[in-house]
Amino acid sequence: MDQFEYAIEIKSSALSSRPSAWEARELEWDHPTITGRLGWRPDSSLALGLSGSTGAYLLEAADATLPAESERDNFKQDTVGMDFRYSIRHFELWSEFIFTRFEVPGVGDADLASFYVEGRYKITPSLYAALRWNQQWFDDISDGHGGSPGWDRDLYRVDVALGYRFARNLQGKVQYSYGHEPGLNANGSHLLATQLTWTF
Repeated sequence: MDQFEYAIEIKSSALSSRPSAWEARELEWDHPTITGRLGWRPDSSLALGLSGSTGAYLLEAADATLPAESERDNFKQDTVGMDFRYSIRHFELWSEFIFTRFEVPGVGDADLASFYVEGRYKITPSLYAALRWNQQWFDDISDGHGGSPGWDRDLYRVDVALGYRFARNLQGKVQYSYGHEPGLNANGSHLLATQLTWTF
């Protein structure tokens, strides 16, 4: 049984909720979200996981816009995820895939899928290099006029980093990221960041 791990949580707001909705006393636990994960670790180098979540995502302010004889609990955010970790010698690999469905009043299902894969290689005991690819796809929805546009723009981002451990509790990192949203008036972004971490 040591190969398996599990977790379950119940919280007052949905996975997609903003910080302003995190206070349990604001929602009074009327429409909780239930989330769980089951993991399997056959050995120290490999780990696999499956997770799921369901719960209403609309806030009280949306009540006046709901169809007749319906309530917020009729419109849920359902999420399924899979995660993977593998390591061998100086190399580590992580990946996660997430599928989410929002039940939207007057629209139907609005789906999105996202994933990332990240690798890290120890060049020396103190120096490492890392590369990460992130991508997200938005499904088409009905616009009410016979069309079916995507409900948001697909996007991807790549991150490249070099990190150095100066001491057991002191580490520095330099990272470059590029993100892109295709389509008309496509948006691209460049980010260069440095980080210094001290643990105690």
